[in-house]
Amino acid sequence: MRRTIFNFELSYWLRQYSVYIYAGIFFFLAAVTMWGLSTEPPREIKVFSNAPMQLFKMIDLYSVLLLLLIPAIAGMAIYRDYSSGAHAVLYSYPFSKSDYLAGKFFSSFLIVTALASAIGLGAMIGTQLPGTDARMLLPFDAAVYLQL
Repeated sequence: MRRTIFNFELSYWLRQYSVYIYAGIFFFLAAVTMWGLSTEPPREIKVFSNAPMQLFKMIDLYSVLLLLLIPAIAGMAIYRDYSSGAHAVLYSYPFSKSDYLAGKFFSSFLIVTALASAIGLGAMIGTQLPGTDARMLLPFDAAVYLQL
């Protein structure tokens, strides 16, 4: 039953425009930030824009903004049932409260993870945009993006 609740919630969130707008905003901000960092003229102290520590700092900054969306996504999954009065009917079905909450949690977790991956994808694409200075970038290494 947990899978049914998970699939229902996931399909609900994938139909919402707000998820795509949030992902687009995070993708755009990360891509523009990375593009801006990699188009600056070389400094005396050379800091590569896509170095692991620089990527960590940038993704950490946008992850703080992502923290504001977690209550909106995870809380809305449960609040929607209580506001419509469906919670009284839901508990009469043959599934446990833990199955219900786990299905809601994992679907929300997957959506938030997808939004967080939009940040890394935007940073990766930002290094490939026209106008970037190759002297400001390290060779591409996908493992760095996957570790963050």
